[in-house]
Amino acid sequence: DYPNMPYPYDADRAGLAATIAQYEAQQPPAYYAAAVPMRWVAIHVLGMDDLTGTRAIGLVWLLVNRTKAGRVLLAASINPRGLTMLGFELPTIYFYVWALYGLLAGMAGVLLGSFLGVSSDNVGQLTASAFSIVVLGGLGSVSGSLIGAYVVGYMETITAYSGYPSIRTIPVLLLLVLVVYIRPQGLLGRR
Repeated sequence: DYPNMPYPYDADRAGLAATIAQYEAQQPPAYYAAAVPMRWVAIHVLGMDDLTGTRAIGLVWLLVNRTKAGRVLLAASINPRGLTMLGFELPTIYFYVWALYGLLAGMAGVLLGSFLGVSSDNVGQLTASAFSIVVLGGLGSVSGSLIGAYVVGYMETITAYSGYPSIRTIPVLLLLVLVVYIRPQGLLGRR
């Protein structure tokens, strides 16, 4: 409110304030659980919460390490020709792998958009973080990627809260260079 500034619609000002107060007091309908923040859309409408990503990673780990389908997926990544000789069709396996990747990427996008908001300005930092997580953990290692995600997340958070939020990806990239120099396959990657 600017008391010294002339306002030509003083008569409508009280009516406008009452309308805004009435609108803000309304609760959204039950079927529309979001009050506009994207986080509420992800949590209420899609049924996701803060542990959804951890649960999804745990399910992928169980799929890859404890089921026959997971052993087939690992065999396809290690020796596709040998898997073909055993009678498996690689295009079908690749289809299911890409479907799983798409599902996980969609969930990650919704969760990330719900916490950070949606902007094209974040693309560079998010790409650097994702690349660092995968290479740091080790290509082809689900548990390595999980460990890499925690390391990268904590390093970025510590850097941001130390007073340098604009350079939060630099220490992660320096760690990535160090890990690639010392252990090129990543923390838990295979040779």
